[in-house]
Amino acid sequence: MVAATALLRRAGQLQVDTPVQLPVQCVPYRFTWEGGTPPFVFSVVSDTTPRTRPERFPGITENSNVWASDIPAGTAIFFKVRDSAGAHMKTNAITVQPGSSDICLAGAPATSSSTSSEQSSSTTSS
Repeated sequence: MVAATALLRRAGQLQVDTPVQLPVQCVPYRFTWEGGTPPFVFSVVSDTTPRTRPERFPGITENSNVWASDIPAGTAIFFKVRDSAGAHMKTNAITVQPGSSDICLAGAPATSSSTSSEQSSSTTSS
């Protein structure tokens, strides 16, 4: 399995891993991936309420995106990345953790810009 993962990464194919560090409600969260052909579309999809419209961030030219973590704590989500060649991958479901604020849940628009106080994802192969 490790050899296969290494071959995929060397070939420049899109690789998305499930984060070890979980997102915290209302704390900016950086999600990263490897390979693929930009621009990318990054999506946050609710696994708890599948009919909820995903948050989509198109036109990303880097292999990362900062997400506002504007989904309530306790919600199961997964991240999905699609590249311009049509390749797409998603993480396993993870759960948004409680934070000290809920200000981002008041209908504020999602953001995909970098901030200095963001939480980064650590990943593990899925």
